[in-house]
Amino acid sequence: MLYLVLQGKAASGAQFTGLALSSLKFCETCLIFRPAKSAHCNLCNNCVTEFDHHCVWLGTCIGKRNYPVFIVFVATLSAMILFVITTSIL
Repeated sequence: MLYLVLQGKAASGAQFTGLALSSLKFCETCLIFRPAKSAHCNLCNNCVTEFDHHCVWLGTCIGKRNYPVFIVFVATLSAMILFVITTSIL
């Protein structure tokens, strides 16, 4: 089975080569080869590409797939705080 994973295609569609496999890291928890710039989150128990941090407010990891959602969340929260401060002063 490991042979099939090594000879298969990557998630991006590129073929693995012997040289590319040496630069990939193996996650012993998920039992997969992690792509570059990825890390394992112990709270979610999965590997996340371009892992930034685990957000307790959203209950998920902030990474490549949900980074725009996190930016919208922070912008909305900032606008709400600004609105509350300005309306409480008046």
